[in-house]
Amino acid sequence: MTTALTDRMSTSMRIAIRQRAEALASLRRSGGVAILTAGCLVLYLVHAIYAQINYRTTAYDLGIFDQAVRAYAHFKAPMVPLKGAGYNVLGDHFHPIIAVLAPLYWIWDDPIMLLIAQAVLVAASIPVVYRFTRRRAGHGMSLVIAGAYGLGWPVQALIDFDFHEIAFATPLLALAVDALDRRDDRRLLIWAGLLLLVREDMGAVVFLLAVLRVVQRRRPHWPAAVLAVAGAVAYVLTTTVVIPHFAAGHGFAYGGHRWRCCRSARGTRCWPSRCWPSGSSTPGRTCGSRTSTTTRCPGLCSCWRWSTVPRGSACSATRSRRGGCAWR
Repeated sequence: MTTALTDRMSTSMRIAIRQRAEALASLRRSGGVAILTAGCLVLYLVHAIYAQINYRTTAYDLGIFDQAVRAYAHFKAPMVPLKGAGYNVLGDHFHPIIAVLAPLYWIWDDPIMLLIAQAVLVAASIPVVYRFTRRRAGHGMSLVIAGAYGLGWPVQALIDFDFHEIAFATPLLALAVDALDRRDDRRLLIWAGLLLLVREDMGAVVFLLAVLRVVQRRRPHWPAAVLAVAGAVAYVLTTTVVIPHFAAGHGFAYGGHRWRCCRSARGTRCWPSRCWPSGSSTPGRTCGSRTSTTTRCPGLCSCWRWSTVPRGSACSATRSRRGGCAWR
């Protein structure tokens, strides 16, 4: 009996020692990641705030987002006078997620709050990158990879570019990829859904996540279908309906083909062409495509996505071989 009791005590002590050793190793690993994350965060903050204090930041884009978030903080539409009188920033890009920064301006209404928020968002993605790599490599190599990410040129360029809404995508995309790797469909759908609020082109990223989910070849298959449909629908909806609704020119300024329409008293005439503002806020625009057209219309000329082309329109069009068209 004494021998059995001694063996049990020895086993219990070995288990306790092993658990303590594992806890200390985990603490050391966590400490390394914490130090790396904190170091990168301090570097981001020093660089961004130093640039702001020394007047190295610009109106595009820090000033734009400062005015947009300031408007959200007052529960108003995100009007940005820097882009033009009565300019709604949702007509430029679809990024409603920046509204969550409005409470920061209740604390201190200064653009530095945006720089701090961006630094925190980017730094928050570093532990996620470490967790992803830790499942495939040792602690040291995972720290090296996470450090290369946090100090890499793309992230440095993001921090150097004042403020950008893509800062929200860094932790969300890292979490989505991590959830995909861990086969956690519920969290994958949550992070992908939040990505769709960052910018309109995140719909394409979500669609790529759906492709990766299909490549895994595991059941159930419906999460991949949801991601694919949500990404495609979100991109099409934001670029053809939401952004044109808020845009002054009723079009998506960063897209390819759009519908150019000329309205008259007898109807509307439309055709697809590549168009962009001529550099001023006046109604005049220039566009170019393989089939160029010069149009004169007594009515209002504007970019519309969806329009019918009634017969007998008063608009007259003439073909040109110069590869461009002038709107008047």
